[in-house]
Amino acid sequence: MPTEQVRAVRRTGIDHDPQVVGTPEDLAAAIRDVISECEAKEPPEAVFSRDADKLEYLIQNVEYKTQGYEHAQRWIDNGQGRPTTKAANSLPDPL
Repeated sequence: MPTEQVRAVRRTGIDHDPQVVGTPEDLAAAIRDVISECEAKEPPEAVFSRDADKLEYLIQNVEYKTQGYEHAQRWIDNGQGRPTTKAANSLPDPL
């Protein structure tokens, strides 16, 4: 989700997230619950999921860098240290 969109969702609440608007209420509620868990970093599965997302971001940008995209290193540097688990933070160094 683009940064501007993320800021708008934070300002107005998850109900205004374009990924949820127009969805049946039971599905929208399930999506809101998952997002809330991830943001609260509870339960442990949410922490794992969030770290997996951050690692995928790093790996994707390493791929961009190898393809010649010159600004990818800035994104790699920015993404390192973002995961919260010890295991996840030990992986970006070899990348």
